[in-house]
Amino acid sequence: EHNGYMTETVQAFCNWAFKQDDVKHIIAETDIDGASSQRILIRCGFKEYARNDTIWWRL
Repeated sequence: EHNGYMTETVQAFCNWAFKQDDVKHIIAETDIDGASSQRILIRCGFKEYARNDTIWWRL
């Protein structure tokens, strides 16, 4: 924990995904109380776009 491995992994995945021809957005979902996951997505540039029982994020 707190070594940045997950942030690095998510960023690498996003970089790879955007190199694919048809990828225009990446969508992620977190639990309302998943603060750690939310911080990772925010650090990677995701923006919240929907909230209900969970939070949906788009990059």
